[in-house]
Formats: sequence, structure tokens, C-alpha cells
Amino acid sequence: MIAQDTLLVQEQAQMVLENCMKGKFSEATAFFDKDFAYRFNADNLAQTWSRVTTQLGQPVAEQKQLIYLEKVDSLLHVYQTIQFEKKELDLKMVFNSTNKIIGWNFTPPSGKFSYKAPSWVKPGQVREQDIQIPTADLRLPGKLTLPSVGTNFPLIILVQGSGPFDMDYTFGPNRVFKDLALSLASLGFAVIRYDKRSLAYMSELMNVLPYLSPYEETVQDVLAAITFGAANEFVDSKNIFVLGHSFGGLMAPEIALKSKQVKGLILLAANAYSIQDGILQQMKYLSKADSTLNKSVIDMEPKVRRVTSKNYADSTDLTLLPMGKGAPYWRYLNDYDQFKAAKDCKVPILLLQGERDYQVTMDEFKIWQTKLTDRPNVTFKSFPQLNHLFMQGTGPSLPSEYEKRSNVSLEVIEEINNWLLRVVD
Repeated sequence: MIAQDTLLVQEQAQMVLENCMKGKFSEATAFFDKDFAYRFNADNLAQTWSRVTTQLGQPVAEQKQLIYLEKVDSLLHVYQTIQFEKKELDLKMVFNSTNKIIGWNFTPPSGKFSYKAPSWVKPGQVREQDIQIPTADLRLPGKLTLPSVGTNFPLIILVQGSGPFDMDYTFGPNRVFKDLALSLASLGFAVIRYDKRSLAYMSELMNVLPYLSPYEETVQDVLAAITFGAANEFVDSKNIFVLGHSFGGLMAPEIALKSKQVKGLILLAANAYSIQDGILQQMKYLSKADSTLNKSVIDMEPKVRRVTSKNYADSTDLTLLPMGKGAPYWRYLNDYDQFKAAKDCKVPILLLQGERDYQVTMDEFKIWQTKLTDRPNVTFKSFPQLNHLFMQGTGPSLPSEYEKRSNVSLEVIEEINNWLLRVVD
């Protein structure tokens, strides 16, 4: 789970890029600040795009990945890498505090934003296959990561947090799920990761995305990935595990209840607070370091109260609810008890937590420990120096930390590996 404004900016940046690729420049400028749109209108945008594509050729494929988010004072710089026929360029968009675009231009790709694999994964240890997960009349692009030789591997399916995330679970130059996939495959496991439907089909689903419940947003697609993985020739269908991070960890027990093929759950920074309370706690924490966020906290409080008191209906304006999510989303979560689901699903569970995490805190980890104290086959482990992404750091954690290139900590990989070796048949 990440800050609401960041999610909105990601969605808008992706829609602007997709509209430009489709030649819909008027639609793209709908996200521009009024003053900026006056100086750089749809015709200017079309001319700039035409000039670049004339020189470099057309984009090779649609871009589904936000490469980098950089906070500069009150502005958010968003970089997306576009692979044209002749050359790569970064498209940079600058968003102001009202989430409107005030800058749009191409820049050379910056090496500091690029991904570096964990040092402990050696060349030739793993192989990757492009896959598509069929779900709800959609096909989600993804990757199956495998050890370089062999077959019949235990399978781990990776589940992202809330928001339109890509299969690598990209945060700035960091790729949380790519780290996990490569690391776990190098240790003998198969791993599936895929783009969330809210990213892969953002344009097609734009009008309905706010009204999806967590079932359509997350659970349904994981169940489809389980079915897909179980039928794969390289997978041991008797040993399928679900690894969920943040909101993905919150929903993982629900997934285990709905699929008898799930052998165990790995929950990384799983939410214990309600989603709306967690959002408000994050914003209050961040406002201590940035007083400009105080107004956002004040604006969020009545939205949180509305959801908590269930004072909403299908017709409630989205602007009155947190995260721009509609009634079906909040109704589903109000009826869902992750602790009861974790008790009822019976499968072994591993819960991991970074002690420097400000998005899902140690207080929430302790709630999980209390709620599942009598539940057998549950293992808890926290890591003093790790943040929400399970990466190393020191001092109070802030969003700027995610902009520094790092990898998921080796101690997390080892903890997951050791637990899996104990529970795999």
C-alpha cells in the first residue's frame, strides 16, 4: 500500500502515455494543468510526439512500467522508459501538488534508474519464460522464473500490494518481485509474477476500475495464476505457495480459503489495520516530515470516517471515499476478517516484517502475533534494519528511501527458503 496521491499520479501518467501512443493527444492533455495546457496544447504535444517518432521510429511495444518516481520539493517527477525502434528515451512528466501535469518532455535514459539483480544470483542459475495468465476474459502478461535445469519445482505465486503495479513490483529503480523471483528460482523454486489487471488493462477498464472489489482487483487473478501454474509442466502441483506483500498479504488468507491447491502462505508486511486506517496513519507519519501534507490529512479524515461507519452507497461520489475507490471495494473489506481467514485456512503461514516499515508498522505485526497466538504452523520473524520493501536502511524510513537502488535483503530470502524447505513435501 502506498500513498494515495502517488497511486493517482501513476495511473494518470500511464494514461497520458497510452493516449499519446494511440494518437489521442486531446485526451492526454486532459491531465495537464490549465496554465501548462495553454502553453503546451494538444497540437504542441502531437508535434513533439511526431518529431520524436519520425527520428526514432514507433514505440516497439506499449509501456506498462513506471521506471522512477522522484519527489522534488512539492513536485513529483515521473519517468517512463519508451523503447522506440531506433533508441530508448525516458518520458518525463512533472506533477504539481494537485496531481496535474506542469511539465512533459523526453530525456535520455538515466543509468541510475536501471535495475541490478541481487549479487547472490549468478549468471546461468535461472531461466525465465514469458507467460499470460487467463482470467476473467483477460490475459495478464507475466513471467515464470525457474532454476536453469530440472523440473517438478515447488511454485510460489507473488501478489502485489494495492495499486496498478507491474509484475516486477517496481518502486523507483527497485524491483521487489524480480528480486524475489530470481533469488528463489536460484534456490530451486518456480516463481510466477504478472502485471495486475489495473495496470495491464488500465485504459480498457478505466471506467470500472474504481468500482472493482478486492476480489476482482486481486483474488480472482491469483486463483487464475494458481490454476495456470498447477498445469505447468515444470511445476509440482502439490506444492503451491502464495506470497503476498502488504495488501497482497492481507488478501492471501482469503485466497487460501478459496483454493485447496494452496499449500502455504508467506505474508510480507501484511496489513492488520483496516486499509482506511492504515492510509491515514501513513499520511500522519509523513506529515511530521513534510508539513505540506497536513491538509491532505485533514481532507482524508472524513473519508476514513465515512468508510469505517459504513456511511456510503453505490451512488456515493468517489471523491468522498479514500483512494478513489468505490463502495464495492470498501464493502468487501468491511466484511473481510483477515485473522479469521488465517485461522480457518489451516495451511502453514510465514509472517515477515521490517521493523523500520512506516506503511505497515510493527504494531500491526504484533496484532498478527496476538490474533494467531493459538494457531499452529505459524512462524513470525521481524528484521530490525528493513523497510516496507524489505530493503536495508537506517534511521526513520521515508519515501525517498525507495528511490535508492537496492535489493530485497538476503536474510529475507534465506528465511523464506528455510521455511519452504520445512513445509514442502
